[in-house]
Amino acid sequence: MAATTTATTNKEKALWLMEELVPGAGINNLGFALHVAGRLRPDALREALAVVVARTEALRTVFRAGGADLVKEILPADSAEVSEVTVEPLELSGAELEKDLTAFVDRPFPLEGDLLIRAGHARGPDGDLFCLGVHHLAFDMTSAALFLQEFLPVYEAIVAGRPVPPAPARPPAGVESRPRPADLEYWRENLSGFTPGTLDLWCGRPRVHRPMMRGDYARHPLSGEALAAIGQLQRKLRAPVAAVLLAAYSALLVAHGAGADLVVGTPVDVRGENSGAIGYHVNVVPIRVQVDLAAGFGPLVRHARDAFLGAMAHAHTSVEELTGELPGIGSTWQTALYRHLFNFVPDSPVTELAVAGHSARLLRVDNPYSKFDLELVASQTTPEIQFRYSTENLDRADVAALLRRLDALLVAAARSPDRPLAETAGWSDTDRETVERAHRAPIAVTVPAATPARAAAALEERLSLTPGERALSGGRVSIVAPDGRELPVGVRGELCLDTGDGPARTGELARWLPEGAIEWLGQLGRRFDTAHGPVNLGDLEAALLDEPGVSAAAAVAVPADDGEHTVVVFAVAAKPLAAKEVPWPVVSLEALPETADGSVDTEALRLLAEREARPETGDRDHEDAVVEDLVRIWAKLLGGEATARTHFFEAGGHSLLGAVLAQQAEELTGTPLGLTEVFEHPTPAALAAWVRASQARQESAHETAGKNV
Repeated sequence: MAATTTATTNKEKALWLMEELVPGAGINNLGFALHVAGRLRPDALREALAVVVARTEALRTVFRAGGADLVKEILPADSAEVSEVTVEPLELSGAELEKDLTAFVDRPFPLEGDLLIRAGHARGPDGDLFCLGVHHLAFDMTSAALFLQEFLPVYEAIVAGRPVPPAPARPPAGVESRPRPADLEYWRENLSGFTPGTLDLWCGRPRVHRPMMRGDYARHPLSGEALAAIGQLQRKLRAPVAAVLLAAYSALLVAHGAGADLVVGTPVDVRGENSGAIGYHVNVVPIRVQVDLAAGFGPLVRHARDAFLGAMAHAHTSVEELTGELPGIGSTWQTALYRHLFNFVPDSPVTELAVAGHSARLLRVDNPYSKFDLELVASQTTPEIQFRYSTENLDRADVAALLRRLDALLVAAARSPDRPLAETAGWSDTDRETVERAHRAPIAVTVPAATPARAAAALEERLSLTPGERALSGGRVSIVAPDGRELPVGVRGELCLDTGDGPARTGELARWLPEGAIEWLGQLGRRFDTAHGPVNLGDLEAALLDEPGVSAAAAVAVPADDGEHTVVVFAVAAKPLAAKEVPWPVVSLEALPETADGSVDTEALRLLAEREARPETGDRDHEDAVVEDLVRIWAKLLGGEATARTHFFEAGGHSLLGAVLAQQAEELTGTPLGLTEVFEHPTPAALAAWVRASQARQESAHETAGKNV
């Protein structure tokens, strides 16, 4: 019997495209392990696994990725691939078991038509281990319990020499219905007018140019006061626990810089009546929550409750079905629609089991990735909050502080539900103690190690600091948000000084450090994110002015096609400057342009910078045959006119179309490229430049190899 080909869904394609962006990583892998206080038979494990895989359509489903397409096939139950499934030896280092299990589960599954399940067995001094790793395309965490409910009785029957129990009644793998028009209309209406804005929090690290999606977990046992507060708020506001926690999470995010019109994703089990189905039966739905920090927690809970229940009622249709229609879906590396997840689990999994007469313990194997900046994981029955977070964006200390602040927010909200959130969201007792302790002595001001001496001296002059001492004394120091709220430790904002006449804004970007010092981060309005990290324009100017013979310097940030900035530095020098190892151009001028009053003409500099940052403009683009061919591909895929500067994603493209574009561009140029290159070079001119650079590198490598023969 041949394999059956079936249509892939948009949410399945979304998982595949994520792997295209982070190749060689098990970013979509899930897993768990059983620690059994006894011996397991590897032959019986293999036989039981083959039985369950043969019975389960989702575990017999394979995928083949080719070019811009993902093909989905269901293997017959009696196929060789199913009957010959193996249980491989599980290598244990003797050190940390958690790391060994993670390494086993994390191994990527190439989408080449093979089964997306891997099993391992190991003998240990205090019992045996059985570990299972499965690709998310075939599994979700609810499937883990369903798998064990069937696998363990089959294993026990094989060990005892009994006939295996009959297969449970189970629906086919594709239990979800086709997209429902009413659901699609709900998402269109609910997200109408939403503009993905600044989702980055004001703490942690700058967003990296090419994320690898590395992640970690942090756990926080809720205080007794916080647990009591949740129950009190639930009763008083007549809202489920999920709505209370969603409101608190949303307020925390907005207090730390996320836009007040916030969309948070939440995973929803969409099995419905088919509760026994193993497979990928989860949709992540967007919950739109509008947070007013001037209002109290009570109104926010009621709003969050209505938004949560509305999303649940329309969760059977994945929002990925609107790819290319709604803003922020499939238009960036990580969806711009939401970068924060709210994962509320109604029940905690059973962890104590029995296997063939031996006690067993279920071990969770954490995936070492995070597709989102921050994910709150909570359960109806577990008195703790977990944050899964991107280690590329957030430090562990930042996450621990966020957990403490969430705990404090719940306690304060229960005491005064109508008190403005601006007064309750964002601070913990630890933050208050740190800031109060800092004011008992002069407050040190630190600058990054790479800050040029001239820039540090300019800072001392602006803040009237004693040269060399770099400390603030004699007044109240605060870090404030744009709306004037004081910000806690580790959160970036504007430095304010109050010497008795009220807080005075300084125009300096800074943050409190855990030891009570102030870290200066640059001047507001002159700090920009680039492909090479955040850049302070003042630092660049100061560094150039320290060069012999340089009499004037100016740095300008130009918006780039990828949403970040390219920096161009202008210098007036007595002699040509030596080449400097910086990733942006330094342009020599006879003099900086001036306005009629003798000040630097910033508008003229901006125009000059744009010309330098985007040299391939005008007729040169049209003289380039590669650019012209790419423009035709752009126009065909986007269904309209295109130019050398048409931004693929801003013009309506999305990741699924981007995969097609990558394939066609590769066929056109003969240069291997993938979706990553489309995201990083989203205009015909930019992609053509990348192709030429790639071809030049290949030619250079071939010439070098030829000389070495």
